[in-house]
Amino acid sequence: MTDSIFIGVAQTVLLIVLFYMYILFTAYLFPKKYLSPIFLPNKMDRGIKKYTFSGGRSVAYQPGLEFQKYISQYILYTEAEKKYIKCRISNDIRNIKYSLALFDRKDRFMGFLEVQENTAENGYTSAVLLPEETSYVQLTVCELNSVAVAQTSPVVYSIKNVIIYTAITVLFNMLSALIFGIAINDLFRIFVSDYYYYSVFNPAMIVFIGLLFGIIVSIAMALVYLNGNARFIMPKKEKKKTK
Repeated sequence: MTDSIFIGVAQTVLLIVLFYMYILFTAYLFPKKYLSPIFLPNKMDRGIKKYTFSGGRSVAYQPGLEFQKYISQYILYTEAEKKYIKCRISNDIRNIKYSLALFDRKDRFMGFLEVQENTAENGYTSAVLLPEETSYVQLTVCELNSVAVAQTSPVVYSIKNVIIYTAITVLFNMLSALIFGIAINDLFRIFVSDYYYYSVFNPAMIVFIGLLFGIIVSIAMALVYLNGNARFIMPKKEKKKTK
């Protein structure tokens, strides 16, 4: 009897650990991996002039029309084999926060870089070091003088990732339901009665409940993680070049 109680306590602790792992995977790890947005620019910032000098080269760009009254242009330049960005801003701006969507030479989105600084009175921001692979950026103004700027750009997600997330979440919930069902049923057998072990436990029903719960969890997490101004795309496969 003592051994049975000890086993039951050990199973209870294990069940609690498994429950926390279930929450971690379903509420954070899976959504973080598959429901993260893929940036897709509506329109590219316009390059207006190229410069070449002894220490490197630079390209001047104009941001989107909605931001040109704050930032008339910005320059991407290379100096000592490092890449920088510097913005020409309105003289009345004392504090600015802007976001840079970074792209490489193959037009692949690499991520966002957020910059916030107190500006000098010379009409320019400080030079910001960019990742080495950066080929061009898209600039979005987020805050001016600590006041948020309205943004209407859509947040873009991969249809493929959403489908993978849904499938993994549903299967994971079905497996979790079966594991939890077996564990809880065994605890009833140890602490309550063998009746639950022989009569109540129905693996098929447990798996079906897991299926339904997985669908509900997928929808709930999608509502939490997906932006209300979302768009969905199927990413294009990169074609391999043959010699």
